[in-house]
Amino acid sequence: MPDEPLEEYGIQRCSKLFIMSGSGTSGGFSVMSRGMLEVHKSYLLDVLKKDPVLFNQTEEGYIYRTKQRIFSWVYLDERNVISFPENVMEAMGISIQDELLSIRSSNVAFVNILQGPIVDRARKSTELKHYS
Repeated sequence: MPDEPLEEYGIQRCSKLFIMSGSGTSGGFSVMSRGMLEVHKSYLLDVLKKDPVLFNQTEEGYIYRTKQRIFSWVYLDERNVISFPENVMEAMGISIQDELLSIRSSNVAFVNILQGPIVDRARKSTELKHYS
């Protein structure tokens, strides 16, 4: 994960983060910390609280499905790398070779999108950093 959004969203290394599936247009996933959800009193906190296993981040690879989104959690290591359990990657519609574009989404989350018009424009840019 890039340093800029981690700093902006108050995300610490070696922490557990909530993820939420992206839109049908862009795919990918959003990344959220419990702290930012609490500070901004986000309605997503109420969604996460509906499932104690998800909210307490106890079972790695656990997936919570609502009518519109898929939620899970991942661990951000000391190198700013997130490791996804295979079942979570499959549920989120991403694979290990995908290139994702990290962008600001809201005051509580940043998104990592896979496709769509924003990604198409970004691919034409020569100024964006690439991480692997």
